[in-house]
Amino acid sequence: MHWYPQLVIAGIWGATLSSALGSILAAPRILQSTALDKITPRFFAHGTGASKEPRNALLLTFVIAEAGILIGQLDVIARIVSIFFITTYGFLNLSAAFESLTSADFRPSFRTPAWVSIVGSLACFLVMIQLDFLAMVGAVLILGTLFLILKRRQLVLETGDAWSSVWSTLVRTGLRRLNRSTLHARNWRPNIILFSGQDTARPHLVELAKAFCGRLGMYSAFELVESNEKNLTRDNRFFTASNKKEELLIHQHKCRDIYDGMNDISRVYGFSGIEPNTILMGWSRSEKNREKFLRTIKNFEASDYNTIFLNYNSEKKYGKKKSIDVWWSGWGSNFSFSIFLMRHFTVEGDWKDAQIRVLVVNGKQDKAEALYKSLQHILNRYRINLEIKIIDNSVDGMPLQEIIAKESSNTDLTVIGIPDKRYTKLEQTYDEVVALSKHLGTFILINSSSQFESFNLGLEDKVGDDVTIPLQQMVEMPELQLSSYTVISEAIGKMDIDGQAVLKQFYDKAFVPVFSEMERFSTELQVAIESAFQQLYKVDGFDDAYRRRKTLIKIKNDFYFRINRIYGSLTKEKLALQQEALESGLTWYIDRLDQDLRSIPAKMVIPYERRDLSIQTTDSFRLRWFKLHRRFAHPFSGAIIPVKVRYRDIADYYLCKGRHRFLSVYLSQLQLDILKSYSEGRSLVVMVDTFLNLFMEKSSRRMTYLHC
Repeated sequence: MHWYPQLVIAGIWGATLSSALGSILAAPRILQSTALDKITPRFFAHGTGASKEPRNALLLTFVIAEAGILIGQLDVIARIVSIFFITTYGFLNLSAAFESLTSADFRPSFRTPAWVSIVGSLACFLVMIQLDFLAMVGAVLILGTLFLILKRRQLVLETGDAWSSVWSTLVRTGLRRLNRSTLHARNWRPNIILFSGQDTARPHLVELAKAFCGRLGMYSAFELVESNEKNLTRDNRFFTASNKKEELLIHQHKCRDIYDGMNDISRVYGFSGIEPNTILMGWSRSEKNREKFLRTIKNFEASDYNTIFLNYNSEKKYGKKKSIDVWWSGWGSNFSFSIFLMRHFTVEGDWKDAQIRVLVVNGKQDKAEALYKSLQHILNRYRINLEIKIIDNSVDGMPLQEIIAKESSNTDLTVIGIPDKRYTKLEQTYDEVVALSKHLGTFILINSSSQFESFNLGLEDKVGDDVTIPLQQMVEMPELQLSSYTVISEAIGKMDIDGQAVLKQFYDKAFVPVFSEMERFSTELQVAIESAFQQLYKVDGFDDAYRRRKTLIKIKNDFYFRINRIYGSLTKEKLALQQEALESGLTWYIDRLDQDLRSIPAKMVIPYERRDLSIQTTDSFRLRWFKLHRRFAHPFSGAIIPVKVRYRDIADYYLCKGRHRFLSVYLSQLQLDILKSYSEGRSLVVMVDTFLNLFMEKSSRRMTYLHC
């Protein structure tokens, strides 16, 4: 080039003229196109002549170019022009990558991979930072201002909005990942199929669905339309409100029968990864459709749906939305389902500050404290704070429906679990709901799917069940996990054989006395109960009213005397003997383990193979240091490297610590079994006492009737 310097000048002129002509010809056309799309003022859309030359846009371009020339400083112009050109190139690359990843309509003649466009866009922004950071900030502010202005104008382009493609791609990817993953129980979210009917027919159902979904759930509303058309068309979808914050998308489904349509939707509706898990609908009050309604409920249960049925009180509505009562029968999974519903239900909205009570009816007076502790334990597990109320029904024996009507008559929303889990008495349940609706405000009936954890408080025990006594069997210790080194395994195996003999002595010292006393208690209790019932059989043969009553009083007094003597002996003697046996046995066993441990040598030489001391990528720093230290300490040992280990520590781990952990768990379970057995004995005594009182009352009525 130094031979022909004129070529340099010619190149500069050519580049200048090319850029100038390109800008002065292209810029007016672009300005005219944006004006036609109503982005820039309509004034610049005007064209002159047959080819619609953008004369007005050309004048603005001339003014801008002339202003740049009048600046008179090439460096300033270069800063401005360079930044805007690089910004243009960067956003072009970004747009190409964006369209390539999301749009099916993007088909350029020269296609490049999306990652190339992304790298080019990033390179442009890095170059802008290196050239002039202040100019880059100015360009970003100008472009951001233009973006906000255009967004406020809510322009709709003929090419469509690319963001819809972005959301479709994200949803597709998310559904694939959800389908491959397993949802943990703690992450359960309501995905509700809502049979709401027309948008104005049941607004209370829609309101309840929104509340149950909270911030994390979702629901799909359906309007079922009975049709006699020969060919049923696909579902129509429409929004019910113009306000986007409150809009509701309803699927209008045509079917031959309403309940058949519900069954069809529940069987096929949903997407892979976010299948519906809950049905929400109103409780049918139509006697004509009773059979169809009950059959539909059974179908929901067979499909393993959670079901929520709303019985809406049009007068009380949802009250002040400040109180919720959750009734539980004491068994099944409805309680855990209720807990999850309340989590979502009270997270926001009108029900956020509602006071929630858990109510359980107790028919066994002695179990009140145990029930309260069990409920509190369940609530602590789920980390939710609810008020607990145990209702004592051991004396009155009132029907459950009367208790619910009495306790929840003024509650804003009552949640009742359907106790008929298998739906074997659904007709009776239907009648009970009809009766409750006359005394309660708005309430819902729920039935959980198999997804939720089941609990049992033991309230469904039958009268006359025997007292459960823990089995008298040998304490089976867990199998030893032996070491991979023969020397250690043989030594510990030998000690384990000796340990089994010690364990047999420990069992005889500690557990045999406990089981013997419990068996004696159970036998004495059963003898007292059998004696009372044998005497009652004799009473039926007495015709003399005075003799009959006198014998009944004698039977009761004799039964009470026996029971007092049995429990007096238990509290004063048997429990003390059991405690003493356990304490002395445990002390002996722990001392014996410590004594055996002290007789074991402190250290032992273990022949390690050299390959066992090779460094692995998963080894910790401490283990790597140990292997390196042993290899360097015995560089000429060949394939076997002798290592002295702390054998007593190993024996302590295998024999003592493992045994202690197992015994701790075993004793905790034994304590629960003992408490349960004594509690069941007391429950049996209370039931026999109740039976004797009822028998005496019935006998008194009979004598009064005969006297009259």
